[in-house]
Parts: sequence; structure tokens; C-alpha cells
Amino acid sequence: MTGQLNSYDGGFLKLVGSNSPGNVKSTSKVGLAIVEEPDDTADNVADQGDAIGLLEERLKRYVGSKLIVGGTPAVKGLSKTEKRLEQTDQRVLPVVCHECGLSHVLKFDNVVWDTASGTENHPVFGRADPSSAVYICPECGTEWDDWQRQENIRNTCYQAYEAGDKLCGWTPTAKTGNRVGFIGLNELYVCIPGTSLGKVVEDYLAAVHAQKQGDDTLMRKFINQKLGEAYEYKDDNVTADELREKAEDYQELLIPLAGLILIAGIDIQRDRIAIIIRAYGRGNESWLIYWGEIWAHRDINDINDPCWIELDRMLFGGYQHESGAILNITAASLDTSDGVTQGATYHYVRTRENKGVNLMAIKGAQSADALPVAVPRSNDLSVNRSKADKLGLKLWRVGTQLIKDGLASRLKLQGNGPNRMHIYQGVRADYFEQMTGEVKAPGKQRNQLIWQPKAGKAIEAWDCEVYCDHAARVEKLQMKKATWWDHKEHTVLQVDLLAAEAQDVIAMVDHYPGQDEPEPENRRASPERRAETPAGPDAVDRQAAAQTTDAESTEHKPADSQPRRPRTLKPRTSTRNEQPEPEPTENNPSGKARTLAELGRMMRGKD
Repeated sequence: MTGQLNSYDGGFLKLVGSNSPGNVKSTSKVGLAIVEEPDDTADNVADQGDAIGLLEERLKRYVGSKLIVGGTPAVKGLSKTEKRLEQTDQRVLPVVCHECGLSHVLKFDNVVWDTASGTENHPVFGRADPSSAVYICPECGTEWDDWQRQENIRNTCYQAYEAGDKLCGWTPTAKTGNRVGFIGLNELYVCIPGTSLGKVVEDYLAAVHAQKQGDDTLMRKFINQKLGEAYEYKDDNVTADELREKAEDYQELLIPLAGLILIAGIDIQRDRIAIIIRAYGRGNESWLIYWGEIWAHRDINDINDPCWIELDRMLFGGYQHESGAILNITAASLDTSDGVTQGATYHYVRTRENKGVNLMAIKGAQSADALPVAVPRSNDLSVNRSKADKLGLKLWRVGTQLIKDGLASRLKLQGNGPNRMHIYQGVRADYFEQMTGEVKAPGKQRNQLIWQPKAGKAIEAWDCEVYCDHAARVEKLQMKKATWWDHKEHTVLQVDLLAAEAQDVIAMVDHYPGQDEPEPENRRASPERRAETPAGPDAVDRQAAAQTTDAESTEHKPADSQPRRPRTLKPRTSTRNEQPEPEPTENNPSGKARTLAELGRMMRGKD
């Protein structure tokens, strides 16, 4: 065969790489597709999905097509091979012992060897003798040498076939659809020359020796290649259950007394906006006050979609402080790294500049060693400048890896004090799983440990926390001195009695803005709990634009897949709203209640 395509009578053979959509999608119909090492295939091919998914689409056009996936799980939780095996019938081959007649799945734990047979220490093996390795039947204790091991495997398959077993001894261990999978295929099942129990033990002892020196490369190779299992990285990071137990009893959307600065992190998906809001206090201690998602009504790339109006209401609205004051968000980092949604995100950030919130367009840095915060460079005026440069937009590069290291450490802290991250009990249930949806393991390109999402896990909440931490670092909250916090606390706790009118308070979040779905009676908010108009810049014009297009809107998200709405909180009101109308007097003939602002102006006029 020359090149990547070889045609023959009745068909063709084509070899393609997984990193280009042109390769995977170049053939319209495929009868048999074979994937080698799925863990090494591209996760996202030119923003069109993973390579194996694109290949499966080609199979749909050929009646009776088959997909064969062969590979070894690499890292537990990250492996696509492991994830696919979980969706199969997971067949194993129990081998019958020639002595007792009982069967079991072959495991390396049943291999034994002499550990003190030599008189001199080997530099790697010590006094162990790998050549003495034998397999012990766990049922009867009979020793199998290499010949007997292979003979038992062959006899098991032949005898099962002769007895009418079409699976030749293979036994499914899970009930599933029509996907067939084989698990537990370690090197102990190999019956060809070149493989022996002694060589397997040699590889194991070499891996143990290297691991003691601080290098786990050989151990990962042994577990992956010899045992056919995924390597699990051991760490002391907090688990989802441990995070859930840490949750505290305080209300959503209500800022605790020690929280003085509001910071937001925003992750843009292709059909929704994910947002986290935290209140920061002294010593970089923070309290989660909201986690949720706003679903796009029509299209996330439509700058007039109601989801952006709802985001305006959240970013530029007021939030109730436990003292009775109203706080606004100080800074927010918004992810603009997805090329598909980049037009809308760039437009949103650029049109909200100088509106009261330090809203930053961010993108993850490529280097794993990048600093958490890097000051944006000056706009490039060359011909080949980027889209952000053309729009005059400052793009912040975020060192996500180092930020995640810091967050992982802070999440383990208990109680109150510096760097503690508090979570309220009523947070949406998926928050805890998403916060633990990544694992730090070697990347594909280099043997450097980097944070990577676990297979099939959503991590929007984790990403939002990263972006929130970035915005807090830009504001240098971790560097503020006690005198600065004293002044901030004094400002927050001293409620402005001369304010013209109370600011609208964010008491609930509309997860599906622009839709006329009825809200359940037990969750329906009373009129005083809702903000009647969006609080963002130019809100009236955008709300009017949204109303003109609302009639042609359609349902975006099925009801059965919608996350629950957060409970609605009633904002506090000042006591002046509860006073009866005053009687007409000489100074106030109309008898109408005056605002505190009017009273203040009158007082200043008399002075």
C-alpha cells in the first residue's frame, strides 16, 4: 500500500489522523471503522466535536456497519477508553483451573516469586528472583508455571466452544445495549512467545524501583500496558462529598456580614451562560452567594437574545447585604476563548466598558506555568492583528493552572479565616460534582502535570470559580491591608440615608429569560420580590427590543432537563416604606410623603 488510501475489489482501506475534520469526514459512508488508542484521539476537531463522534456519523450511512475501538485506559477518570468500556457489556474470561475445576479471572495479585533467594543485591530487583515467578490458583492454591497457565487458558476456550458456548468462555458482567466490550485483558492472558511471568515481574520490580526514586513513569506504563488498567493518581484534594459536608446555612443572594466586595466569574457555553458570584472579605476569605446558568432563548450569538439582558441585570444590579446595605459587583472576568461565541462575547464586553463594573474579556494562557494575572498588552495595529485588537478590546491572559492549584488548596481549609471558601447549603446540586470534575495528571504533549477534565464531567462551576479568582486578583483583594478593609467596612455598614430611592435588588435569577412558561405555584415570587426592569446599562432599550422578538421565540430547553430554580429571597426594605402618609401641614400642604433625598436638600438649603 502506498499513501493513505488503498482500493481493492469490493472495498478500500483508508488510514486517517484524528486531528483534522477533513480526514475524518472525507468519506461519506464507512462499513467498518477501527480506532486505535482512543485516548490519543482529538477531543475537539475544529470546534466540530470529538474525532470518534465524527467517525460514528459516517457509520450511520452504511447499513450493518461496525465500529471497533482498541486501546488501553490511560488515566483513571480522564480515559475515553475507560468511559466507552463502561457503556459495554464488559465481558471477562474466567479461566478454569486444571486441578480444582473452578474458574476465576486472572489477576497479577496471584503471581508470587522468591524475594530473598539471592546472596547479592541486584541494583533494581534487590534479592528478588523474577525467574521463580509462578501463578497461584486462588481457589485451591495450585501453582501454575507458564506452560500450565497458557494451557489452562486454551482449554477454557476450546471446552466452552465444544460445549456450545458461542462466546468461547467470555462472560458479560453488565447489561447494556448492543455494545460489546472486553475488560481485564492483562498480559497474563497472552499465550504467544516472548511473554512470561518472569518478564512481567521484572517490569513490575523496575517500576517499583523507579517510583521509589520519585519517577512514576514506569509504574504508569506497567499498569496501563501490562495490567490493562487505568492509572489512578492519588492526591489529597477535596471530594464532592467532603465539599457537600462543608456547606453552611446562609441564604442564596444574601451577602453575609463579613463579605464586602462582590466579584463574578462568567463562563460562556454555546447554549447558556454560567455565572458564579462571590463576596470577598478580609484575608481573601469569600462566600459563594450564587451559582447558576442562564439559557439562551434563541441563539447565544444573537446579541439581542434575552440571556444577555438577564446577564446585564445580574452584573449591574444590586445585592442585599446582611446589614441592610445594597452592594454592586466590582469586577467580573468573562471567558471569550471559544471561537464560536467570540463575536457575541467581544461585543458584550466592549459595549459594557465604563459602566460601573470592571468587566474583563479573558482567555486561558497556553503555558501551564503562566502567571495567574498578566496585564493585557497594547493593541496591535499591524495588518495581521487579532479580532480583539481590531475591536480595541483588551484581552486578559489567565494562568488557569496556577489558579486551580490555589483553589484546590483553599477548598480543603475548614472553618473561618483567611483564604477560606464558603458555600451555602442551598446551592444547585451539581456544584459539588463540577468543582471536583478535573484531575491533575500528565498532559498528552509533555510529562507535565496539568489539570484536565474527567471524561464526561461538566466543569462550568469550576471554570467560573477560576475566572472569579482571576477578577479578585486583578482587584488585588489578597493584598489589601487592614486599614483598607476597615474603610470598606465602614462604607458598607453606613447605609446612605439620603439616597433618592432604594436600588432594585436581585432577588431571583431568570434561567430561561424571554420564555412565557408558567412558574410552579410553590416557587412563584411575589411582585415585590421581582426586579421590574433590568438594572444594566441601556436596559430599557434592550428590554423593548427583547419584547418585540418574544412573540417569535420558541422553547430552547426541554422541561425535564432544566435545572431547578434557586429559591427567591425577599429583599429587605427600609422602615420609611412602612410609615403612613403624613397629614398636610404648613410646610407640606399636599400631605405627600417626601423622599429622604428631598428632605436632605431641604436641610442643606436651610443651612
